[in-house]
Amino acid sequence: MPNFPKNTSDEAEAGSDPGHDRPRQRVGRVDLSQIESAHRVVPTELCSIEAQHAFKRRFDLMQVNLHHVLVRGGFGLSSGTLAEAEERIRSQLEKAEDILNDAAERTERRLVGAGITNLENYHMTPLVLQVKVFSSYGKRYLQLIGAFDQMMKMLDVTVRHGLISAEEVEHEKAKLKTELRHFANLVRDLRNPHCARSEK
Repeated sequence: MPNFPKNTSDEAEAGSDPGHDRPRQRVGRVDLSQIESAHRVVPTELCSIEAQHAFKRRFDLMQVNLHHVLVRGGFGLSSGTLAEAEERIRSQLEKAEDILNDAAERTERRLVGAGITNLENYHMTPLVLQVKVFSSYGKRYLQLIGAFDQMMKMLDVTVRHGLISAEEVEHEKAKLKTELRHFANLVRDLRNPHCARSEK
């Protein structure tokens, strides 16, 4: 797959395109000051609506929840309990990465087999962000969203060229969205084990 995009949470460098106005207003609603840790800023571009939605809905909230589990929560947990929580986080993230990588390899083989080696450009302005990343897990989840964004483009190309049905594409997209959601939900539920709720 091509290089994955770059992401961010508060100051979007969107240029003068008015199409960015609404996405910019909805980014950064989570209070990242709760995270008492150093961070790096990762430039990010997301083209697909699905990836933009996943980022805005889950990324910063996941980072806050993760900080409470592994840093703040760690102050009151035994080393064994904290290690167990981190192992669950690591395993769920690796599962999501494996599922997305497998899907990307299958889709790429289908495209190459049909003689398609370049993805068409999206006819929309990408969401351009400067993402604050506070941990290695945050970095990997951001990369996962970037890879998901790339997959959305690849799947759209496959259906546009008649290589797969629209129903199959929607099924594949739903499966990949579920993996993004499951990881964020796991981190949330580890922070609030007695307040786990079904996602709408």
